Amino acid sequence: MSEHMDFPQTRCSAHTCRHYFAKKWIQAGGDISTLAKMLRHTIVKTTERYLHFYGNEVAEDNDKFNPLSDL
Repeated sequence: MSEHMDFPQTRCSAHTCRHYFAKKWIQAGGDISTLAKMLRHTIVKTTERYLHFYGNEVAEDNDKFNPLSDL
């Protein structure tokens, strides 16, 4: 399962699955504030740490769908 989730050298755990879900949510166009609520994070900064784990790939996906980008 860890290889399917792009974590070939990582032990698969519930926490790993949360990170994977967060990555896929953002890549599918989900917004970070909804994701934070779903993960039960009280502040969005915690959720942002999940996304920094993947580097620029997820941050760029998030920026594409960020409603504040058009302001």
